[in-house]
Amino acid sequence: MIHPGSVLVHEVGEADSQPFIAMKFAEGGSLSARLKENRPAPRDVAAMLASVARAVQHAHERGVLHRDLKPANILFDARGAPMVADFGLARLLDEDTDITRSGTVMGSPGFLAPEQARGDTDSI
Repeated sequence: MIHPGSVLVHEVGEADSQPFIAMKFAEGGSLSARLKENRPAPRDVAAMLASVARAVQHAHERGVLHRDLKPANILFDARGAPMVADFGLARLLDEDTDITRSGTVMGSPGFLAPEQARGDTDSI
């Protein structure tokens, strides 16, 4: 079950040798774009982060780690509600997979957890 604070992916595939992802349209753009336009009020930031945190917690409770949470991956719907997007680097905790090697740095460098940026992979 997807959380309303996560972007719904309708289909993933390939057409004419081009990969595609069909997902819910985010009319409100990204947090990254909004931050370039203006600085939101602290109360608005707190409400937005609380909503994002609930969506991330929902994923965590289902064993999904996003691993690339950053302003560009927070999108807004037409009402201005934030949605977590781009689970492309996500990891399923209950699956034993060799897709990523132990100790491999995953995510965008400017948004890594401090322990990951230090290379302290035992703490991740």
